[in-house]
Amino acid sequence: MLVEGWLGQPALRRGFVRWGFKEVRLGAPEAMVLHWLYPRAKFLLLTRHPFDCYRSLADSGWGQVYYRRPDAWVSSAADFARHWNRLAVSWLELPPGFPCLCIKYEDLFNGKVDFRGLEAWLGIKILENLALSVVVGRTSSRPQLSWHERSIISHEAARGMRFLGYSK
Repeated sequence: MLVEGWLGQPALRRGFVRWGFKEVRLGAPEAMVLHWLYPRAKFLLLTRHPFDCYRSLADSGWGQVYYRRPDAWVSSAADFARHWNRLAVSWLELPPGFPCLCIKYEDLFNGKVDFRGLEAWLGIKILENLALSVVVGRTSSRPQLSWHERSIISHEAARGMRFLGYSK
């Protein structure tokens, strides 16, 4: 199978018995397809406040950031917020009992995640000190968004923010 060759084989060659992947452009429909292919799979939805996501992306220098290649890219706060919102609200469509657990990125670093419960649900051992010590990306260059960026994102991502419990 394509997915196993793409993701599974490299993990197995490195001695891992399980594999997974992180993707910021996929939502619940793609998770449902993956669950159809892998009925025992579990999905961990790691969310992040859209203000922080946008600030990180905007401060990275952009380049061409696609949410669907080759014709749909993110080039403004409004584009980003609509993309973030589309992904966030897609998770409302999961069928009852779908094996998905949602964790806020912010809660990871504020000590609000029950790692023992997460271990039990996933069936793996988690060394949270090691996992949290890994730096992914880089720090944004500014402490907060401008008022107009916040306003645009709050408006365009309102439904997803409500669903995921983020304030404006």
